[in-house]
Amino acid sequence: EEIKEAVRKEEYYSGEVRFKKKNGGYFWAYVKISPKCTRMDGACGYTAIMFDITDKKELEHLKKVLELKVEEKTKELAREKRLITSILNSQDSIVVTSDGKVLTTINKAFKEFYKLETIAEFEAKYGPCICDSFENDVDISQGYIKKDMGGKTWIEYMLERPHENFKVIIKKEIPHIFNIAVDKFEFEGETFITIVLTDITDLEIAKKLIEQMHKHTRDSIEFASLIQKA
Repeated sequence: EEIKEAVRKEEYYSGEVRFKKKNGGYFWAYVKISPKCTRMDGACGYTAIMFDITDKKELEHLKKVLELKVEEKTKELAREKRLITSILNSQDSIVVTSDGKVLTTINKAFKEFYKLETIAEFEAKYGPCICDSFENDVDISQGYIKKDMGGKTWIEYMLERPHENFKVIIKKEIPHIFNIAVDKFEFEGETFITIVLTDITDLEIAKKLIEQMHKHTRDSIEFASLIQKA
């Protein structure tokens, strides 16, 4: 319609036009139409130049489709992230994810325990890995984990022993003892490590008190037995 109107008014026209093929398909062309009028009688003709731009238009369409897909995927990932965050925050234990080197997500329990709000704050205080907050002066034979496990990372060491139970001591003003569990999974070509820390400090203190009581009881019995024999 714009071309017809330009021709009727004997005006210059340029623009992108979609044409229908005989087979029912379409192609795009960039069209330039210029009026050519004679000075003698004012009669006008036209020159028309056309460039096939079908590939360009298909690329533009593809770009728009991809942009929409990216936008939809971004929104979907944002929803998934909110859901995951909600699930993580509902846990009493500290739950974090890592790419094996640095933290990628943290939950509410983590923030409350470390008294920090962001991963950046944790990195500034301890380092990029949650293991940077582990106490390293521990007895491995008692199931304790530290950053370096004899040439292997603590994550590698634990993943090689999926049926064993491990503990860590977190360095704070008052050290805390945690049961620690690690799992590894793949998602969309990326590797994620899930780390769960359950505070057992009070339980460990209670165990030590009970052990001391038992030892005291045994010592008392042995002492009484020695007196009777004397």
